[in-house]
Amino acid sequence: MSKRLEAERHLQALDEIRHIMGSMKTLAQLETRKLGRFLATQQQALRNIEAMAADFCSFYAMTPPLAPDARHIYLLLGSERGFCGDFNEAVLQALDEAPGDAEPRLVAVGRKLSLRLEDDSRLIQALDGPDAAEEVEAVPARLAPRPGPASGSPAASTRSGRSAPRAASRPCSALTRGGSPMRSGPGCCGPA
Repeated sequence: MSKRLEAERHLQALDEIRHIMGSMKTLAQLETRKLGRFLATQQQALRNIEAMAADFCSFYAMTPPLAPDARHIYLLLGSERGFCGDFNEAVLQALDEAPGDAEPRLVAVGRKLSLRLEDDSRLIQALDGPDAAEEVEAVPARLAPRPGPASGSPAASTRSGRSAPRAASRPCSALTRGGSPMRSGPGCCGPA
């Protein structure tokens, strides 16, 4: 009799797990739809920015003279919660293979990626990424905060509550684009 009760409890637990998984799947589908609409707008904005940058570059050189101690800043976009396969590892591999500056400064966006870099001396700022589509617009505001309260105040902290060092005012190289890792081109931006 006890084995039957055990089997019934196990089936009941599996049924509860099935309901939880169904709810998670529904939430993921809703978020995917929201992001799908958001993505089209972002892709158009990216095309506009690339066109403006190409027009600007056709008139002005993009390689200012570098100071001897100049270092680039890489903006690393990783995952917030995981569930992305080896994406964070691919970003870190692209960072290791990036040509040029041997010791770039790093700004990491995404909790899982930031945790992988927490002991890296090159990390100057770690930011939590967005949990939902509605939070995407707040990330750039945390990346380059407006002048205001002094460092160490609540407004100068990241969303997770950790005080983060202030990043230089000109982030340079993004290692992700369109969801996959990439390297930025030489001379894409000035020194930090």
